[in-house]
Amino acid sequence: MSRRLHVLATEDDVALRDLLAEILEGEGHRVTFSSGQDVAAVAADPPDLLLLDGRGLPGDSGWAYLERLKADPRTAPIPVLVLTGEGWAAERYAARLAALDTVLVLKPFDLADLLEQVRRRVGGEPA
Repeated sequence: MSRRLHVLATEDDVALRDLLAEILEGEGHRVTFSSGQDVAAVAADPPDLLLLDGRGLPGDSGWAYLERLKADPRTAPIPVLVLTGEGWAAERYAARLAALDTVLVLKPFDLADLLEQVRRRVGGEPA
């Protein structure tokens, strides 16, 4: 992945936000964070990749936000990685995530594995 990406992350854990920024910026990417769930704001400055907290978003679940993003033609093409500590979600939501063309990454994750998932999602390789 040689091009510089804009990665938008919605993560409520400050330590994890700092770690994501350090890792991705270390790879040369621009990382921005949002605690909101405004689809129009995402559409106004579409990222190359969205890292979505599957649970910790204020006022709504990350799952509902994901469904709104994928339903909007302006944001539907954005690749998404859902980061979650809810291991049961992998089985429970597998079909739903596949239908939304979204990959689930379980916390805690291996940093090299996360970077590989970023490369796959943005590079168009199958996850």
